[in-house]
Amino acid sequence: MSAREWMQCGLAFLGLTLLFLWGTWVQQSFALTIPGAVLGLLTMVGLLVWRHRPGTQSAVALDHTADTLLAHMNLFFVPAGVGVMAHLALVARDLWPIMAALVFSTLIGVATTGLVYQALLKKAEKGKGDA
Repeated sequence: MSAREWMQCGLAFLGLTLLFLWGTWVQQSFALTIPGAVLGLLTMVGLLVWRHRPGTQSAVALDHTADTLLAHMNLFFVPAGVGVMAHLALVARDLWPIMAALVFSTLIGVATTGLVYQALLKKAEKGKGDA
């Protein structure tokens, strides 16, 4: 990778970091229950829809930076794992409610995904029948 590409990836990473910090600031300033990272991601999606032009240098740099971050996603789980280990007594005390929440939320997610998929499949088949 050339020095120019490294610079563009660095700027893309800086942009992602600034969006995260902006989302955190908004969340704390307005005492919102939505996490700041989610607000930053929603802002990024809005900016991409508004200004994204496929194939530009900034789009390629953002794509490359995002691919790199996703390739090393497991590193983002280290702080959570350390937190669990630091508070192992609390986790052990509340193990059953945690397990119940994990099982039920997984079942709800799978059921919702299945229902949405079936609805979209029916809509697609109905669209083919009309054509």
